[in-house]
Amino acid sequence: MRILSILFFLTCLTVSAQHANYHIQGQLEGYPEGFLVKLYDLSKGTNILMDSTDLKNGKFSFKGPLPLGYQLMAIMDIRKIDKGYSMDYKKFWVDSNTLTFEGKFNDLTHAKVSGNVLNEDESELFRLMDQQPNNHIQVVQDFGKKNPNSLIAIKYLALYAHKMDKKTLKEYFDLFDLNPRNSIFGQEIQAHLKSDIKNLKIGDQAPDFTLPNKEGKKISLSQYKGKYVLLDFWGSWCNPCRLENKNLVKLYKEFHPKGFDILGVSIEGTREAWLGSMEEDQVTWESLSDLNTDKTEPVRLYSVHSYPTNFLISPDGKIIDMNLRGEELQKKLKELIK
Repeated sequence: MRILSILFFLTCLTVSAQHANYHIQGQLEGYPEGFLVKLYDLSKGTNILMDSTDLKNGKFSFKGPLPLGYQLMAIMDIRKIDKGYSMDYKKFWVDSNTLTFEGKFNDLTHAKVSGNVLNEDESELFRLMDQQPNNHIQVVQDFGKKNPNSLIAIKYLALYAHKMDKKTLKEYFDLFDLNPRNSIFGQEIQAHLKSDIKNLKIGDQAPDFTLPNKEGKKISLSQYKGKYVLLDFWGSWCNPCRLENKNLVKLYKEFHPKGFDILGVSIEGTREAWLGSMEEDQVTWESLSDLNTDKTEPVRLYSVHSYPTNFLISPDGKIIDMNLRGEELQKKLKELIK
């Protein structure tokens, strides 16, 4: 009887999700009348334009289907400037509740978003993370214990799954209610628990892979043996990645003549965005992509769940360190490359 009840609940959940719709009511200050407001989907490892509408009397509205019943979206203002592009945006979660969006010109990052518990949960989780910057995994675990029905809690548990041993991960996963466990994030965790891929750590051999470069030539990580190489997972749509590219350009110029190299894996859906961002950011090292967004094989091999993510690899193909950026990366390279 209990099994039949659970099956009935899952069937109702599926039907409900299939008929769910999002509704965003927004207003923007400082933008001209008729400004084209653009709504993007952020759920596939690249920014996909979903819809756009003209601003009228400072107001706009979006409506549309929501197959999963929830989705990560963004309002973006991307403008051409003297050197490249300026990107002002606000990320937020939508569900079947009506969402209110209030933003100002050149400050969308601080826009006020209200109307559902998803954004409230994420704001609270970020606040707790800020209080414990060196203990994010424990913060996420504790948040999930207190909020077993939170989609945000299980989303961030999935984000850190590759840094947890599978026994601990399963213990925390099992504390969640049925709805979040059956979400796409819960499914990611279940796939990770069943996977035979081990969480990579310093000292492990870096898994080899092969992807095409911008000319279509197949490039393998193993071709870089004999060099110190930074394996960099990034995307044209990822603002922190684009900012970090500025640091990498400087480091590449400084250390490439001494035997250092960079191999990028770009998480892309379109060739135009990929090549355009490389040109704008002056990326001259190899950057690979099969345009399969975050379903590309290296993402699975390296258990990458956020961007940018990088791995510093030794000449003999072993992982020396992970996620070094800016001054930290420069300091490490100076230690290794004389």
